[in-house]
Amino acid sequence: LPVFLRLLTFMIVSPLFVLTILRCRYGVLKSWNWEVIVVVKFAVYMLSFLFIGKWYPAMIFAEKPADIWTQAPVDEELLVVLAWVAVTVVLCLYTPIRLVVLWVVPCATS
Repeated sequence: LPVFLRLLTFMIVSPLFVLTILRCRYGVLKSWNWEVIVVVKFAVYMLSFLFIGKWYPAMIFAEKPADIWTQAPVDEELLVVLAWVAVTVVLCLYTPIRLVVLWVVPCATS
């Protein structure tokens, strides 16, 4: 099932990435609300961190990670939190998004 979740995340993030390149490179789709599109893209991207590793999918389905995987994975909570902080900092510093919309990204991860 984690492979399905990774595929689902890829299917959501990839079209948004292509649309962003079309907008930035070729100037099409100027009438769209790009603040909402970027915030949704980053929120989905940050939520996908929970399903990429080996620890969280096992815990979500109420299984012990050591019973599922041949090598017991370590708790990846610190890495996920650091990734969330890095993505939030990059989003806040390098994208021109108003605070009215920006609060959605940190709330999506809590």
